[in-house]
Amino acid sequence: MFPTKAFPIKAFFLPFLLLQLSVPQPSYGADILKVDYESGTSDSGIKGLKATHAKAADAAFISRDYSRSGDYSIGHKVVLGDSTYQSNNSYRSESDTIEIISTRYEPGMEIKYQFSVLLNNWEDWSGKDIPIDIIWQFKHTQGEPDAVIGVKRNSLVLRYGESGEQATLIDDIRSLDNKWIDIRADILWSDTNNGYLTVYVRTEDETDFIEKLNLDNFKTFTDNGKGDFGYLKWGLYRPDSTSSNNALERVVYHDDITISAIR
Repeated sequence: MFPTKAFPIKAFFLPFLLLQLSVPQPSYGADILKVDYESGTSDSGIKGLKATHAKAADAAFISRDYSRSGDYSIGHKVVLGDSTYQSNNSYRSESDTIEIISTRYEPGMEIKYQFSVLLNNWEDWSGKDIPIDIIWQFKHTQGEPDAVIGVKRNSLVLRYGESGEQATLIDDIRSLDNKWIDIRADILWSDTNNGYLTVYVRTEDETDFIEKLNLDNFKTFTDNGKGDFGYLKWGLYRPDSTSSNNALERVVYHDDITISAIR
């Protein structure tokens, strides 16, 4: 499992009658969710899509400053030392899909996830401690995530599996400040060793996606959580950052989030 220090789990008392609803199986090739923020609102006009649980007025915001396509994207901001950028007693500001039943994943589902992320004026790693700034979570209910994507040192990394294995998606992100990065993950969710996980990355200067990780015969729906399903979170989560080991303020933008059935 992911180390408790890196992924502190706090009590999250949602009404678990909601959590026990069965997840509908998507049809082959169908789009399950498309989030482009072209409504100009932080829920992209989608019922149940939460922008953030942090209280700061600018913890989540719609912006015209950057967009992967169209006119808008969503920004998330976290400032260490300011409790209004906390939720569930941790420094985070994240959108989530837990209330959108069709986006929940469970064993047997084969899904393609794609999104674009932009690191805004990202302060370089200082060479002290090595915290991670998480920008995407495959969040297993009642526990820790099945996988996360985040910035560690000056690299974009994927942490996955029950032992918190790590793969580098982009070795050095310092030249990619304020530029869009497209990420795609094809996943067969499995609670035994017959799942798969393939991750691709494309920068603004690249035409095609480049494969960064290909795992077969792998347990993707892990025992990191005790719940029957997982859901998505995107934004900024700073689980092990302090004012002495990381930049005080971070801002990240997301756009063009798509979930679709592979089969």
